[in-house]
Amino acid sequence: MKELQELRNEVLSLRNIGELTKQTEIILLHKLNALQEAINYTHCCTELKDKHKISFNDWLRVNCEPTKNRNLFIKNKKLLTRLELVSMYEKE
Repeated sequence: MKELQELRNEVLSLRNIGELTKQTEIILLHKLNALQEAINYTHCCTELKDKHKISFNDWLRVNCEPTKNRNLFIKNKKLLTRLELVSMYEKE
């Protein structure tokens, strides 16, 4: 997981110095999220499910990418509000 965060930081650094287009950044971050979801899914399949649901903030960190606006996040290449994400979280 540490390596994934390092890759995310590298993508953001490249964006900040103008080496990436916004579209390329979103694609790379989406691919990193997909990789993290696959890793998390593998862990869930090999361990017993927790008896409690993870918190919304933990779910948000695992499933979404933050934006500069604290109330907007990227999930599955879509820009969603915190309220929309709460609804998705509650359905899981």
